[in-house]
Amino acid sequence: MKRNFLLSIACLACNLLAAQSVEYVETENPGSIPSPAPLDSSFTATDSSVRILEYTGPIAEFLAVIPNPVDQEVLFSWMQKADVAVTLSVVDLLGSITITLPLGQKEPGEHSKTFATAALSEGTYFASLHFGTEVFVQRFIVLH
Repeated sequence: MKRNFLLSIACLACNLLAAQSVEYVETENPGSIPSPAPLDSSFTATDSSVRILEYTGPIAEFLAVIPNPVDQEVLFSWMQKADVAVTLSVVDLLGSITITLPLGQKEPGEHSKTFATAALSEGTYFASLHFGTEVFVQRFIVLH
């Protein structure tokens, strides 16, 4: 029983780690880094054989869907940290893409897009903002 519980916790932790969007970049000047302990007697690490990776974090953040629930018009706002192409998609509960709006290349900073919801039926939708390879999703409800 205890073993099954620990395995469940370990699987949950692995799934949470796998679900995170993580980006790494190589650094030019790694500074002083301790040498790793050898795995066996034939393994040695040299400065030329070790690549140092640095976590850069997500390039954007979905800030708000205002108002929620929405009647006629909704405002999507986000903050991005890099110059990247942005696409906004609205998806219904069945997973059908209702609309896709390519917003073009956006500079770092805070941005927003207003979307008219008059053509949408009442219900729950998901707005997904695509920033290159990263996707952020927010749920919103349409009530006419």
